This record gives sequence, C-alpha cells and structure tokens, in this order.
Amino acid sequence: MRAVLHGGFVDKSKLPEDFLVELLRSGRREGYSTVARAIYRSLGGFIRARRRYSEVPVPFRPAERDQVASALADVQRITLSRTGHFSALERPDEVAQILLGAVST
Repeated sequence: MRAVLHGGFVDKSKLPEDFLVELLRSGRREGYSTVARAIYRSLGGFIRARRRYSEVPVPFRPAERDQVASALADVQRITLSRTGHFSALERPDEVAQILLGAVST
C-alpha cells in the first residue's frame, strides 16, 4: 500500500504513517473487498495506458480542469507546483492558505 500511495507524491517522505494505518483499517471494512476487486481488475489497463501517454496530442489534465471550471460560477483555478495527487498531505500549509483565502473573500 505504501508503494502504491508513494506514486501520488512528489516528496514521498510526506506520506503520514497514521494515514496509511487508517487506509489499511478502513480496507478491512465489510463490503470493501468487492470494491477493491473491481479496482484491482482495472489496474492492468491503467498501467498499460501509461505507454500511450506520449501519444496524447494535448494537455488533457488542464483541459479537463478548464472544462469543469467553466461549468462553475466564480472559479479561481489554482495549481500547486512540486505537488502530487495528495496536495493536502504533501503541502498542507499552502492548501490551508488557499482555503483560508477562499473563506475570507
């Protein structure tokens, strides 16, 4: 689990041990195995798709975000540099400042 989650971090030292423990605990809940099997069945396709990323002619992630942002009212799009999927764990101070700024406006 640790190795999988490290893929979502630029700075792998930012993965909190207690977060990992909680994920493992919640994974033992009733019914979770059904969900997990469905996810695991899909992993091969996700991994194989990586080989084709270089063939994508446009920056699809920013385009997806732009599409969502354009559907919402009064959106400020923010991108944190040097941050992976778990930005709130990797750069909590910056995420807190963003949220505090949003609340104060």
